[in-house]
Amino acid sequence: MTARAADAGGEMPAGVGSVQALQDANPWPDGGHRAVLFLLDAEDDQERVLLEERIRARSLDAGARVETVVLGDDDGALRRLLAELPGDAWLQPLRLIWLPKPRPGASSLVQDLIALGIENPGPRRRRRILAEEPERVRVLRGDGARIDAVRADALRSWGEAVEGDALAAFVRRQALVVLDRVERNARGARYKVPRLLPEDVFANREFRTRLWQVAQEADRDPAEVESEAATYLQEMAATQTPLTLDALVAIMRAMYTASHDREIDVVETQLAEVQELIRTRPVAFVMSHKSMLDSIALQCVLFDRNQPMPLTFGGINLNTPGIGALAKRAGVIFLRRSFQDNEVYKSVFRRYIDYLIEKRFSLLWALEGTRSRTGKLLPPRYGLFNYVVEAILRTGIGNVTFVPVNITYDQVPEVGDYVVEQQGREKKPRGPAGSCASSANVGRTGASSCVSVRRSYSAT
Repeated sequence: MTARAADAGGEMPAGVGSVQALQDANPWPDGGHRAVLFLLDAEDDQERVLLEERIRARSLDAGARVETVVLGDDDGALRRLLAELPGDAWLQPLRLIWLPKPRPGASSLVQDLIALGIENPGPRRRRRILAEEPERVRVLRGDGARIDAVRADALRSWGEAVEGDALAAFVRRQALVVLDRVERNARGARYKVPRLLPEDVFANREFRTRLWQVAQEADRDPAEVESEAATYLQEMAATQTPLTLDALVAIMRAMYTASHDREIDVVETQLAEVQELIRTRPVAFVMSHKSMLDSIALQCVLFDRNQPMPLTFGGINLNTPGIGALAKRAGVIFLRRSFQDNEVYKSVFRRYIDYLIEKRFSLLWALEGTRSRTGKLLPPRYGLFNYVVEAILRTGIGNVTFVPVNITYDQVPEVGDYVVEQQGREKKPRGPAGSCASSANVGRTGASSCVSVRRSYSAT
């Protein structure tokens, strides 16, 4: 059940997980096992009962010991079962998903947001789906592994043997990782999200050593420094979910269609090359920045073509209740404007970038570091670029590819802001509400926008 799946004798190729219709689903692992522990990623009792019914509807061996535990509940039950079961007991992750109805054609923001409630049903709507459209319910069976194989993988990750609470936490994280992979196969690659971030980030030995060094240099308690690091990580980290991705795309689409055509022009051959890069390696999109719509345009183009949306960077001033909070949950990494003198913050940010590179997540930022106020390119700022290059060197992942992106418009929504600032009047601080307003100020003009990419450059 590790990130590299295992067969009864050890590891096996990834991608063995399956997506099955609920009524015909067989949640049991292949082959005979004298003990099986089903790891259920159930949102509530309704989903737990449905999964347990499918387990009981099929049989493995009459003498096999069968146990179930819900992931996300108290790890005490999982810890106890991992200690009780034999080393060759099989760990089998399971999850339910509720597929949406197809929605052909264009739709308004209101229609998109209403559809989100339908596509992410509560208990009452689930009962209706089970009665009227059971084919929309799927059972995800993630790649499983023996307990012994998971212990060995934990040893490789941590550099020491783990048992008890640490082993239970490791098993839970790995089960959710493999289930997320299977869910992306069912829902689409656009829903690749960096889940489980805090535990994965702090599992790195070099990072923990660096925090200890910072504590020693500042004559501080290491536990206090680690707590501060956890706070910084929570502040900056993107915490995506499929629901918030859908919600943000609906809002972003409303923002750019307020002043531009819904269809964004692209060169399909260029986009095909980008799609192949995303499939095989981490990609860093480096764009010019003329408008608040720049990242929106690229993200909507990728989302519509079932590609993972890159994680973007934003100033901490944008992280406000409402739209800012939604943006954080849809892939925006919020950073403080200045942190050069904060060694804990810098260490956390470096480790977070390492983590994203290791997990093959795409990144997006403006090389100029800020939005142009004249419509012309500004001199590049290399701060984020340097952090990414350093992460490549630390992780040894040399196939990270930089993709230059240019977004052009028939009419830039912020042209009024350009005039005001060129007249010498004070630039107003911009929050999420201001960004939304500026995109709608132009009015509906039928203007078009175009996303183009240029020759990519690999780090190797």
